[in-house]
Amino acid sequence: MFKSLLFFTLVSLSATNALTIGHNDDAYLSRRHNGPGDEVDSRDFSADGSGPEGFQHGHGGRGNRNDTSSASSIPLRSVTTTSTESNTPSASSVIATSKPSKPTSSKGGKSSSASTSSASGKGGKSRTSRLSSTAAPAKPTSLPPGTCTNGVAVKNEACCVLFDIRDEIQEKLFDGGECGEFAHESLRLAFHDAISFSHSIGSAAGGGADGSIIAFSDIELNYIANTDQIDEIVMAQKAIHANFNISEGDFIQYAAAVAVSNCPGAPQLEFKLGRPAATAAAQDNLIPPPFDSADAILERMADAGFSPEEVVALLASHSIGAADFVDPTAPGSPFDSTPGSFDTQLFVEVLLNGTTFPGTANNSGEVASPLKGEIRLQSDFEIARDSRTACTWQSYVNNQQRMMDDFRAAMARLAVIGQNTDDLIDCTEAVPMPKAFKKAAFFPAGLSIKDVDQSCSSQPFPSLKTDNSVKSVAPVNVPSAPSRR
Repeated sequence: MFKSLLFFTLVSLSATNALTIGHNDDAYLSRRHNGPGDEVDSRDFSADGSGPEGFQHGHGGRGNRNDTSSASSIPLRSVTTTSTESNTPSASSVIATSKPSKPTSSKGGKSSSASTSSASGKGGKSRTSRLSSTAAPAKPTSLPPGTCTNGVAVKNEACCVLFDIRDEIQEKLFDGGECGEFAHESLRLAFHDAISFSHSIGSAAGGGADGSIIAFSDIELNYIANTDQIDEIVMAQKAIHANFNISEGDFIQYAAAVAVSNCPGAPQLEFKLGRPAATAAAQDNLIPPPFDSADAILERMADAGFSPEEVVALLASHSIGAADFVDPTAPGSPFDSTPGSFDTQLFVEVLLNGTTFPGTANNSGEVASPLKGEIRLQSDFEIARDSRTACTWQSYVNNQQRMMDDFRAAMARLAVIGQNTDDLIDCTEAVPMPKAFKKAAFFPAGLSIKDVDQSCSSQPFPSLKTDNSVKSVAPVNVPSAPSRR
């Protein structure tokens, strides 16, 4: 899919079965998709520690706006509490029916209840009315305050609803935790929704990370940046979101955080709960396409509040993606040779001299790549060589930890664009921890430092080995176009 967004755009990892949308939402979610299985060798990083895709082309369809309730009405149905006294910052923007409760402690730190049928005794054991001198102590009927019904202890009980959502999206979107097509599409969707924000235009541009792309899908799916099958993930998320009482903005950003957690090498992303429901559709033409110049991309991103260094950090999302519509003759072409892992290989291969195309040559938004089967976006090529971003780009080569840290920080800012963070609740504990990844960056077969188009003159290029087994990269599976409702 040629997806219209600079960062999380047209990326799609594998999908194996056709997706059909009918009147039954579950049918829409029936497809399964598996990410490409990248081989991981035993090479570790060196001792010194060094070591979002493109965009559009399609036809937008129309959906119906869900008349969802505001996030302010989240019920604490997944929480067990015994008191209504709050010991946390106000969460009025998230919860209207009740606030997180503070435990009423008893001896031994156990909670006690005002129940007339039982009371907490020494050691926290319940004692019943003296109906029998041999009666066994009654078992506690509730979990300690701050504990979700799944037994997980949380800092704020409002976060409990997320564990049910996590389980649902892992099963129905991500094949039980795969770094596959819908995982990257969810990351891409988070960018498309959030970046529709402008300091120069003001509130008329859009509310940032407010979920308007789902709430007003009948409008926003017709935008040029979204007419490239992004409707597929919009409709899939919309169907699941209907089962939970949180805002569309919260759902989109949480799904992205869970999606990234499925990719080896990724950081655990921050997540904050409590975005109010979107009140209007965002404006069109706020998502940078892959054929834009570095000047145009950096200017648009600066207007949304991002520095050139943060732009590079966000582009780490391309390490787990592929393009379907940049070159229509070569759908599913990956951006680097390890599309199933969140690693630094992208930052190596974009700097190598280009010699080939995965299909036809000179498509809009595409430049020559160094490896058979790999596609290189013009936007990535230019950002990697621009004087404002070249050294940041090179600094990620074989430096997994730095890339992870910077991506996490940039995504934390992206996820709350346009939101009052004082009204949000930190629920990062509801985001799974990704698997570690320690494969060192490398030069593909036949390539070496001589093939690097180095644009950062102030830093030496890291020393890398050549992996002669990597001679080409296979396309990831391509999803069929969804039917629309």
